[in-house]
Amino acid sequence: MLNSALYERTQILIGDDGIRSLQNTNIFLAGTGGVGGHCAEALVRAGVGSITIVDYDVVTSSNKNRQLIALDSTIGKSKVEELARRLRDINRHCNIVVLDAFITAEDVEEVLSRQRYDFVVDCIDSVTCKVALLAAAVKLKIRAYSSCGAGGRLDPSLVSIGDLFSTENDGLARASRSIAQARRWAR
Repeated sequence: MLNSALYERTQILIGDDGIRSLQNTNIFLAGTGGVGGHCAEALVRAGVGSITIVDYDVVTSSNKNRQLIALDSTIGKSKVEELARRLRDINRHCNIVVLDAFITAEDVEEVLSRQRYDFVVDCIDSVTCKVALLAAAVKLKIRAYSSCGAGGRLDPSLVSIGDLFSTENDGLARASRSIAQARRWAR
């Protein structure tokens, strides 16, 4: 599997050890819409060994302008099932776990405890669910990456990568940060 043509270009960048590391990585990705679908696909194409994709929604016509799985043929179908089908077609070696569910503050810690995850990738639009997921990741000591308020933005040069506590001009991050500060999260 290490010498698969799928990994040729990635192997040039990160070498054999990097490929092995990716293949041994287990990701929990919540939210499979515009950001989450592209993120999941990039991870699977890169060679991640296992990914759990979580979403409760179905594909709608309004998703077609930005979501990978949104096609006339997928309208009304489960986002996670359609994304899983696509991901398996890209990388049959990746273990793809589907969780067609709405995660809540009450159940997210239990859901994250079912497996050993190396990373949580948060692509959720809801502040309440986003903060619950990030709080559970912090508590369980799982490294988390969160996509915040890029929706409706036209200038990609304004997108930045940083700590939740250092974001600017982002309402979703600001709301998440306020809750995190109220809960006294460590930086």
